[in-house]
Amino acid sequence: MKAYNVSGAMVVKDGKVMLERYGLGRKPEDRWISFSVTKSITSTLVGAAIRDGKIKSVDDAVTLYIPELKGSAYDGVTVRNPSP
Repeated sequence: MKAYNVSGAMVVKDGKVMLERYGLGRKPEDRWISFSVTKSITSTLVGAAIRDGKIKSVDDAVTLYIPELKGSAYDGVTVRNPSP
């Protein structure tokens, strides 16, 4: 992990953690900024939710799926453009 400057890696299969490693002095309880990686993960999960019928359209309001956000800055925001 040091040779490639990797802070951490995790592999999950069928809901079970198969591999969990940390490098560069990181520990499991540490938090760090993921930058744009979040966008890739989110788009993958939204795609899977659409495939599985959990989300009908990216043009639906976010509050249709997360009602707790009603009345917040996310009220009226779509799945396609989730920035308030």
